[in-house]
Amino acid sequence: TPPPSSGGGGRGGGGGGGSIFRPKTVATPSITQTLNLLEANLETTNIVKDFNPETGIKQIEIQVVNEAQNIDITVSKYDGIPKAVSVKKSGKAYKYLQIETENLDSNLKNAIITFQVEKSWAEEKGLNKEDIALFKFDEDSGKWNELLTAFKEEDNEFYYYETGLDSFSYFVIGEKETFLLNRTKFIIGLMILIVFVIILLISIIIIRSRRAFHPKN
Repeated sequence: TPPPSSGGGGRGGGGGGGSIFRPKTVATPSITQTLNLLEANLETTNIVKDFNPETGIKQIEIQVVNEAQNIDITVSKYDGIPKAVSVKKSGKAYKYLQIETENLDSNLKNAIITFQVEKSWAEEKGLNKEDIALFKFDEDSGKWNELLTAFKEEDNEFYYYETGLDSFSYFVIGEKETFLLNRTKFIIGLMILIVFVIILLISIIIIRSRRAFHPKN
């Protein structure tokens, strides 16, 4: 189980970078679901599950500082970049989400989110199961932070992951920064190789042309 990842910046917690251009945003979520936890105590595991599969969230485990009652957890799924964020995550994004709570706030010690990603999406995007992570938005820096994400298991349809948190905010499930960086390095290296080959071919053509015009006696 991964340790809690601190977000920084109030209810935010970002990293992962974002686009310098103003992307198209979505004002309202396509799915909003609120589930209730009647009681959260220190002795037992406090799990909220049965979220709409379209949100990508399988369950949320809550650990509290003090006992709490009647906790509401609301998960909203956006069909694009949330307007309140207005920053696109670099690389491929699977789902943009917002998670909010009531009657919890500073009483949250940490949480563990279990989320799922369709294998068909990962395959379509050329991603392996190890290339996927959860990102959290940092309101102060205006960036997406990649959170420590652990692959948990898989079935015929989904990959399942766990991420530790100490606060809730806007999130996006998508490709890891390391995968994006490696892919960028590969593309740059390939372009350099292509340019080198082109220069080499041009040099060979020029040398042969000069020999053709100045044949040996």
